[in-house]
Amino acid sequence: MLLGTGRCSALCMRCEGKSWKVMLSSPTCPVLEALGKKLSFEIAVGLNGRVWVKADSPSTVIIVVNAIIKSESLSGAQQKIMAEKLLQKIQND
Repeated sequence: MLLGTGRCSALCMRCEGKSWKVMLSSPTCPVLEALGKKLSFEIAVGLNGRVWVKADSPSTVIIVVNAIIKSESLSGAQQKIMAEKLLQKIQND
């Protein structure tokens, strides 16, 4: 569900894979760390697997959510590479 309230947008999603556990258990999640260097967003992860993403624009929320979903089957190094390629593509568009 994508919610927009004037200056910010938020999305709540349910992660079915292991990605939410990685976000909670490791000191840094490679995909979130890489995205956080260029994009401004907030994230909250619940023990029930729900993930809330909040950002200033709907496009940033969608980018972060899609990156989380795509990262579920990737290793940490692959997540970082995927996020960096995604950020390069965004800058070029």
